[in-house]
Amino acid sequence: MLLVDEKKKATLSLTDNFPVHVQMSIFSEGNGYVAYMRADLSNFHTFRIERTPGDVEERNLELQDAVEQVARSCGNDEAFADALAALAQKGKYAFNRIFTEGAPRDLIRRALRIGATIQIATRDFVIPWELLYDGPSGARVDFSRFWGNEIHYFMGADSGCSSW
Repeated sequence: MLLVDEKKKATLSLTDNFPVHVQMSIFSEGNGYVAYMRADLSNFHTFRIERTPGDVEERNLELQDAVEQVARSCGNDEAFADALAALAQKGKYAFNRIFTEGAPRDLIRRALRIGATIQIATRDFVIPWELLYDGPSGARVDFSRFWGNEIHYFMGADSGCSSW
């Protein structure tokens, strides 16, 4: 469910000289999570992440297993390509489940395109952000589209503040 005022979407600016271009804070709420995100000094955009703590743990285990498969396949080009494709698929799945269609995904994709600095503050929603993948699916993986290669981000534990 998207809680963003669509009129505010047009006001997103990634051009200020603010050292952190996109700020996102994720909090537990009910059986899921709510995220507050803003670009530069624009308005906050609120969206739900319809994942349970069990889902987050499962994504972590899947991504960990995929990384281990990549590591084990070093030296075998075909196995390495397959393992990297599987890692990209799992990273893309995680990306799409966190950033739903519409404003959340549009804002993050826009930030990724310009190499923005993204700050993620969370206490409960911990995943290996650098393994999120927003590139093409299939056997040919664009390695640069893993978050760990494409963006600068800072992840810190939530300070307990309700807003910035």
